[in-house]
Amino acid sequence: MYAQSPKGLVSFFKDGKEIKLQDDFKIYIVLQDSLKTTVIKPVIKNNSFFIPNFKEGQKGMLVFKYRKYLIGFTQRVDMKQDIAYDFGIDYKPFNKRFTRNKNLKGVKYIDYVAWPYSESLGIRLVKHPKKYRRKILQLIE
Repeated sequence: MYAQSPKGLVSFFKDGKEIKLQDDFKIYIVLQDSLKTTVIKPVIKNNSFFIPNFKEGQKGMLVFKYRKYLIGFTQRVDMKQDIAYDFGIDYKPFNKRFTRNKNLKGVKYIDYVAWPYSESLGIRLVKHPKKYRRKILQLIE
């Protein structure tokens, strides 16, 4: 079954420096509709996970959890090929790559997901870390 499934290769960065992962993180794919929430916990192997088959255009939240770090982004989850995810967190002073034309007043940190083989980048300016963390934990627990 998994031979046909694309893989997601995961990396994690803190303040621009890669943290070496050793399958010691979790990935959650959270699907929600008006009736229910479904949480998929893919198996991690070699810092990768198999991406289940979803209907085309399906969106869900991809959640990365490593130690105390928790990062979640809503995106399309129907992948047709292998993909690499660079999850990261950036504390002050913020990297200019993430702050162009953004109001940084009250921002505690920035979390992001980047796709290294494209220019795509998802950025979240986190002003209320506890509230943000609680919201993600409610989805995956």
